Amino acid sequence: IDRLLQGIRLDRELCRFESVSGGSGGGANQWFRVVIKEGRYREVRRMWQSVGCTVNRLIRTRYGPFTLDRRHPAGQGVELGADFKAELVRSIGQKHSRSDRKDRQAATPSGKTFPLADAKPQKRRPSNPRLLSRRGSPTRVRQSD
Repeated sequence: IDRLLQGIRLDRELCRFESVSGGSGGGANQWFRVVIKEGRYREVRRMWQSVGCTVNRLIRTRYGPFTLDRRHPAGQGVELGADFKAELVRSIGQKHSRSDRKDRQAATPSGKTFPLADAKPQKRRPSNPRLLSRRGSPTRVRQSD
């Protein structure tokens, strides 16, 4: 375990666990909780394999500062609440998310809304994208038979 904490070279890059705890379970099956800062392709499996251990099962319990709920099956989407969104924005150091800026619009007495100055204008797309040449002027494209 000390080697995994100090760092192991995998594909010419130094990989290491930030922390390793646990070791619970009996016999050949041991459960460990490991923390990594950046997950590369099968990094956890390859690190354990480099010290002679085989990984039978990995369970992701956190992603960054967020604890993942184990009640939801893998691949199932979950609608996130405003508190989760605020925590995410805070964790990356932004004041407001882009969707917040789009939601904040100046309303006029007539009920019309106009985007605020910090909102990005949407790009205009041609009705038929195949008619647009490199310089932006319309050009006919002949389809091959």
